[in-house]
Amino acid sequence: MNSHHSNKSKMLLSISNPIIQKIVGENSSYYHEKWTKHQDPLTYSGWNWAAFFFTPFWLAYRHMYLWVIVFFLLYLTGIILVAFFPAVIHMGFLPAPSLWIWQLTYPILVNIFFGAKGNAFYSQRVAKLALFYEGKLQKPMAPLFTRTGRSWISAIIVPAVIWIFLFIPYQTVESWTFNPSLAPGVYVYSDDSPTPTGILDVEETPSFQKYEARINFLYYGEEPVGDRSFMIKLFYKESPETDDWALERERSYGIFSSNRVTLGLIDAEDPASKTGEYLLEIYIDDQLQAEEKFEITAPNQPQ
Repeated sequence: MNSHHSNKSKMLLSISNPIIQKIVGENSSYYHEKWTKHQDPLTYSGWNWAAFFFTPFWLAYRHMYLWVIVFFLLYLTGIILVAFFPAVIHMGFLPAPSLWIWQLTYPILVNIFFGAKGNAFYSQRVAKLALFYEGKLQKPMAPLFTRTGRSWISAIIVPAVIWIFLFIPYQTVESWTFNPSLAPGVYVYSDDSPTPTGILDVEETPSFQKYEARINFLYYGEEPVGDRSFMIKLFYKESPETDDWALERERSYGIFSSNRVTLGLIDAEDPASKTGEYLLEIYIDDQLQAEEKFEITAPNQPQ
């Protein structure tokens, strides 16, 4: 912004202007000092601690209702972004601590923004109202946005009303987590968990405790099985130190036609079930389609 515009803004916001005193009301000397101290007060007018610590209440206190809405929408945006973090972390693009770091820092960053820009936002409102009361504003203003001074009632009621309207969107977003669809493959899970639907529902080399629950698998193929044969091979090895896999089970099915197949695999609650490593292979017409390793550990053994 050029110096002519800056000087014009300072003259408009001068405390010697009785209209400015009327608009600002109490504490006008504080804002006069801030606005005259900085070259471009409509862009930056110094730090405001009240705007930092009590952002929505201070904004409503000074009748900046649209900025109250912006404040809550910024918070809502932060919550929406949180819903994407688990998937991004799962895919290895961000470290695990980034989620709680974001949850901790984002609200602070929003408040810092308003602490740094609060005085400038208020100067913009005061300048616009000054033009309005001087009859120099071409567009009319609604009575709600022409209020002057400050209001403790507005400071309480306006944030509360906006919060009520945004409560359902907040709750909806907060309870939702972005969970990208599974890639074609085979996924092993237990009866204690629902059938996987996204990447957050599965883990690499899943581990299950003996006597805990039945173990199932979901096969998700690129194409439907159709009239082709569907076969599983389950291999087992007792020790991770050996590479010798023993065929534990082999079975073919001719009853599946879709690209999703869910079957029980091992009853880990059965005392006869073995602890150790397993390898599940899925074949369609004798062609290997997918494989998955998992393990069954002894009861109370760390997984």
